[in-house]
Amino acid sequence: MFKKKISNPLLLLPLSLAVVAYFQNCSPFIDMNGMPVQELSSLAPEDIQMRHEDSDQTLPGEEKAFLETTYEPLLMDRQYLKSLFVDIFGASATATGLGPSLFADAAEFGSPCSTYEDYSVRDKNGKSVRESALKACSAASPSLTQSQNIPKPTAKRQAFINRYCSDLVSNTTTFSYAMKRISAQNNPAPTYENLSRLFYLFYRAHPKPDDNLITSISLMFSGSTADANEWRAAILAVCTSSQWQVL
Repeated sequence: MFKKKISNPLLLLPLSLAVVAYFQNCSPFIDMNGMPVQELSSLAPEDIQMRHEDSDQTLPGEEKAFLETTYEPLLMDRQYLKSLFVDIFGASATATGLGPSLFADAAEFGSPCSTYEDYSVRDKNGKSVRESALKACSAASPSLTQSQNIPKPTAKRQAFINRYCSDLVSNTTTFSYAMKRISAQNNPAPTYENLSRLFYLFYRAHPKPDDNLITSISLMFSGSTADANEWRAAILAVCTSSQWQVL
């Protein structure tokens, strides 16, 4: 069992996930004609310098050009978010708190409105039914038809997510649904297995989390037993961590 928590169970250090992958290219060097050549480690220093100069394509006196690359993460759009939250918190999640506004905001959450969109949603009974994107956007600005398919990671987007997560854990129905996804017990203990299930509710298809991450979540609980408010705080902490939104 985990050690005792810190003095205030609602204070949790920000969760951060970092996955570092190292790749090593062990294939032989290939010349311009596709023929294998000696590895650099077996060449004399003067040979290495010569190879470097031969590969330099700039003209004498010409300043070397450097290409700068940028990267932006691919984030879930509003339709993906809607499906995920319904899977975690139940069909009533779409009508809870900030949900209606969030899932209609194509400008901030991507997936522009289109008369050609046709997709499935869950009704109040959990049944899959066909839905038109115009229903969510009928009262919105016409500019939403020009929104980006891939949303940007903005402060406004994360603020919406944070508020929505708070709405969901504060609502008895959606909170109870999420707890059933973690454990069939009425008052589950904050075990490693249960906290790992909480992690994977949001971080789908992610690598196994570091044990220290699970331990940090366990610090929000007073001991081997837990009350509802402690679970609310733990679910909220994982829900408001942003990395699970990256595809």
